[in-house]
Amino acid sequence: MKISKRTLLALTTASLLSSFAMADNGLEVTYGPEDALDGEVITENGQLFQEILPGREAYNLHQANHNFTPLVRSLLPPYYDLPDADNLEDSVITQSEMVIINPIEGEYVRVVEGKRHGFSEMTVALTFTQPGRGAPLHTHNVETSHTVTTNHFVRYRIRDEEFVVRGPFVINIPALVPHAFANLSKTPLSIVLSFPTNDWQVDFLEHPNVEDFFSRPLSKDDRIIRN
Repeated sequence: MKISKRTLLALTTASLLSSFAMADNGLEVTYGPEDALDGEVITENGQLFQEILPGREAYNLHQANHNFTPLVRSLLPPYYDLPDADNLEDSVITQSEMVIINPIEGEYVRVVEGKRHGFSEMTVALTFTQPGRGAPLHTHNVETSHTVTTNHFVRYRIRDEEFVVRGPFVINIPALVPHAFANLSKTPLSIVLSFPTNDWQVDFLEHPNVEDFFSRPLSKDDRIIRN
């Protein structure tokens, strides 16, 4: 697979920023460039990237559902052993068995990809999101739920609308709907992400004013949804 110089530059920059953040919490990503097979692109932040090219089916699907430009698809490298269906202990997925990725500086995600762990239609992920960090605009190919059990303030952008919600809360995000989130509180945030699919897939989009979205402090002008 050939990836354009523009996309490679963006991915390399993101990977370098992510590597500097590793010391913040002691987490390390599961995969790296050394794990890539011929023709694959695995960045320092632990993701297998596929470019979303204009004119292709994936690009056209995005154009039919929103007005943001798709950049790259993030997958997990497909290297794993299937669980033993007769072993009860394999139904318990401990932290050490989760795949860790570092999509952006200050944002680590532990992923339980369903097909690796015997689920029929379920993938779950747990975020570790530093203050002022989060996920830029992206979509998933299936509906997604975000669950926060603490009282953190979280900024969301869904399509063209922005709002702030204070936990605990659950948000339902339909398939192919662009969304982003940022942790506005002073302590790390954990979001439980749930997907009715066996595959981890994230399509990143061009996000206008992304640094402002992450760094802008909570203000009286924000639309706030409280418990």
